[in-house]
Amino acid sequence: MKSWLIVSLCALFFVLGLIISNFSFTGKVVDNPQNYSYSTALCNEKKQCFDVLVSCSGNEILELKPITEIRDFSNLSDWKAPGKKEFCKN
Repeated sequence: MKSWLIVSLCALFFVLGLIISNFSFTGKVVDNPQNYSYSTALCNEKKQCFDVLVSCSGNEILELKPITEIRDFSNLSDWKAPGKKEFCKN
């Protein structure tokens, strides 16, 4: 009798959870696939770089946010700065 009650309650909670989440097991992780973000490094000709978080909506830049301090790579003789960056281009 006790195990039947436990199984029934578990089934009830599962069904209620599905109803509340609109029958989606994973929820709405990605509401709008057009909105996304990524991190990248920005560097100058003096071999100084910092990381930025780029937030996009489609091909439009919403925000460029620095996430690290400037790093100096001038002591590395074989280091080459990355080429020109194009942000939010799919």
